[in-house]
Amino acid sequence: MRIARRRFLARQVVLLALAIATAGLTDRAIATEWTEREFARFRLLAETTATAGRRQVLIGLEVDLQPEWIFSSKDPGDFGVAPVFDWAASRNLARARVHWPEPRRVVYSTDPPVSLLGYKEALLLPIVLATESADQDAVIRLSLDYALCEDICIVDSVNLSLALPAGAGETTRHGPRLRKALADAKATSW
Repeated sequence: MRIARRRFLARQVVLLALAIATAGLTDRAIATEWTEREFARFRLLAETTATAGRRQVLIGLEVDLQPEWIFSSKDPGDFGVAPVFDWAASRNLARARVHWPEPRRVVYSTDPPVSLLGYKEALLLPIVLATESADQDAVIRLSLDYALCEDICIVDSVNLSLALPAGAGETTRHGPRLRKALADAKATSW
């Protein structure tokens, strides 16, 4: 009886380890690797592992900034440069709508008054995608022109790509964060 129980427990441990390893593989398929730039890094995240037969899919652009650097908002104020999102190289994408959280105002000078609206440290921009067909794979290719500012502003670009297969999908570990970011962005008047 003890030997049978040990074998049963050993199998359970192996199955648990396999489930954890498989979960890690699935997770990598729905988030891009970090793309490093001089003062920030970027990646795309998906709410689900597949399009799940829906015409709308939630993804996010995650930006991790070095201390004191600011990512300009869609309306950056006097000093910044607004980001430009280009989705033209995507496949099975009808449109993408970026939802912006409220930025913070950074004052650089009071005489003359110069300020910037943007985001410090980390940013998760929720993006609602409308696919052309819910029954086809979607390949999301983002070419992003952006500005990072500290004492000066640096303009750069980054290219990111995320594949979402057609079919049933499961919520990823990023799903709850993306849904919260979307709800928070919609709640602001910005």
